[in-house]
Amino acid sequence: MCEVGRNIGELLDIEFQSAERALEEQLGRTTIAGLLQQILASDNGPRGH
Repeated sequence: MCEVGRNIGELLDIEFQSAERALEEQLGRTTIAGLLQQILASDNGPRGH
């Protein structure tokens, strides 16, 4: 296996873990009240439902 192929899985795991932590931090700051405020502030309300 080439050098890239030999190491890509581990490197992608590190990147995924970083992205997952960022998502969890953002979701940790999200509240139902905040989401409702965004919906009420939008011109047309939520889309797709």
